Amino acid sequence: MNTVVDVLIFRGVSQDYTYLVPQTLAEHLSVGTHVRIPLGRGTAEGIVTCISEIESDIAALKPILGVLDKKPTLPAALMDLMVWMRRTYRLTGMKAYQSVLGATISDTKSDSVSSTADTQPATLPPLTSDQAEAIETISAPYGPAEFLIEGVTGSGKTRCYLELVGRCISKGQSAIILIPEIALTPQTAGHFQSAFPGKVTVMHSGLTPKQKKQAWRQAYDGKTPIVVGPRSAIFSPFSDLGLIIIDEEHDGSYKQEQTPRYWVHDIARFRSVYHQAKLIYGSATPCLETAAAARLEKRIGYAVLPRRFNNSPLPNVSLIDMRTEYAEGRKDLICQALQDALAERLQKKEKSIVLVNRRGFAPHISCQNCGKTYCCPGCALSYTYHTDHVFRCHRCFRSQPVTHTCPSCKKPGLAFGGTGIQKVELALRSRFPNANLLRMDRDTTHTARQLEDTLTRFRNEGDILLGTQLIAKGHDIPQVTLVGVIGIDTVLNLPDFRSAERTFQLITQVAGRAGRGDKKGHVWVQTSQPDHYAIQAASSHDFNRFFGEEIQFRQALDYPPFSRLLNLIISGKKRDAVQSFAATLFDTTRKQLPDSVGMLGPAPLPVEKIQDHFRWHILFKLPADLPLHTVVSVVPEALPSGVRLILDPDPRSLM
Repeated sequence: MNTVVDVLIFRGVSQDYTYLVPQTLAEHLSVGTHVRIPLGRGTAEGIVTCISEIESDIAALKPILGVLDKKPTLPAALMDLMVWMRRTYRLTGMKAYQSVLGATISDTKSDSVSSTADTQPATLPPLTSDQAEAIETISAPYGPAEFLIEGVTGSGKTRCYLELVGRCISKGQSAIILIPEIALTPQTAGHFQSAFPGKVTVMHSGLTPKQKKQAWRQAYDGKTPIVVGPRSAIFSPFSDLGLIIIDEEHDGSYKQEQTPRYWVHDIARFRSVYHQAKLIYGSATPCLETAAAARLEKRIGYAVLPRRFNNSPLPNVSLIDMRTEYAEGRKDLICQALQDALAERLQKKEKSIVLVNRRGFAPHISCQNCGKTYCCPGCALSYTYHTDHVFRCHRCFRSQPVTHTCPSCKKPGLAFGGTGIQKVELALRSRFPNANLLRMDRDTTHTARQLEDTLTRFRNEGDILLGTQLIAKGHDIPQVTLVGVIGIDTVLNLPDFRSAERTFQLITQVAGRAGRGDKKGHVWVQTSQPDHYAIQAASSHDFNRFFGEEIQFRQALDYPPFSRLLNLIISGKKRDAVQSFAATLFDTTRKQLPDSVGMLGPAPLPVEKIQDHFRWHILFKLPADLPLHTVVSVVPEALPSGVRLILDPDPRSLM
């Protein structure tokens, strides 16, 4: 008998290669060991994926050259996760490895990290009756593995998480706490570090390479059984995982928008089943799939926190009908009622937040002579005017110097329209020149540190925080008593079946930033569609109402949660080639799939062109119990020259 191994080679190859194991290395090898192997005329590095004994001729097999002692042996949990991802998302071994490990483990040696293990843990506030009931329901020994904690904003979901994590690590197990935004890391990690000093590691893309290695190694060695971080923290190298928490589980940032386009919920479910760990979803506005699994299917457990932690009331929400404002000649960007409310908060030394859903100054540029929109040539979308006198495309980031000459008719007639955050900023500074106004969007805050600094400044000295959706994500600033929402109709009017859900979530979440302290909060929402059920439900903090209306719409059109979606995106620089292959792909896959799989298309995506590539798609609607691989397996791997194919399971947007 001869020992052979299959090796995932760190090159762009689709299959593993088999090598002979010299007797001198046999006792040093296991699945997950990093090795050096011969490849062609040179050598390469890889990782062992399988070990077996064979009796057949081994003359054609080359021997392994050696073990890479400086790289750790990966736990079986991560190796099996890579196998699952390769099959589910049709990845090369190298891509699966990079997705799970990134660049964090170039060696096993890491500098010592200061520990706060000797620090006394903070005393946690007692659980409320609602929290205690939720904890006992989740902790029941024979209950479901997955749970939704649906708690209104400010209900103390984090206090529940702390209790659950404490019970987990008392059993000698590890826990992963996922958050939707790097900017929330200091706030969330601070809670856990205070409660469990010396036991918490933070993982996110804003760390330096050295910090990433240290964090990964501490988790790998079991020195820190708690990891806090955004999406990629789900790959933490624990072998004894007992708990996964996805906070603000509805947030779109939990979907990876580059290959592999995973939804973190799926990775979390795999790890939960693999480790027999509890999986907790937390949100005031859970996504429809999660809410339906708890409310309708009863597939996952369900706990509700209906009141705020300190029993403070939820803020009042006032809707300003902008149709009436315009009809009566009031065309200010900021309606008078919101201006008056901001002035009142400034006088009282209270803080305010204003959300604007568009970056830039003016998101639409068109010619007053010929009527043509001035678009980015690579994406066919209107440029956005920025106050640094640049036109920018927010899809591909191409920029052009400002001009008033129309590129179509060559006349000086370009006009800038629409409402962007920079325009609102100018209006606020003009109206409130003495206010300490801070702006937070992707143009002003590029890094995690800048986001944290802006929030800290606002907490300490700011009067008004103006921002895009970044400011709606879980920030806890008790001094905020007023929230204004401008431009919400741009979310509601997107040609996407999730637009109403996003509208409800965004209003509810940003409204939840108000009145978290001793003083009651108030929210003003400017909209031209005040009667829409998503806006009406958000104005009364009524998830039940929104769920009831939205679930009927989803069921009528067989959208999630009544189906599972797979979006196949076909792209290329030649529109005819893209369209032709899309049609061929539709026909060939239709013949091989069961009738229970619905197919829509082929059709251009709503945003058909990005970075000079035309994009068409085919949307598959799978029955909830049909494995995704059923469709993935019939999609051909051979593609025409110049055409790319992207698999997007569980798309959170169809734009």
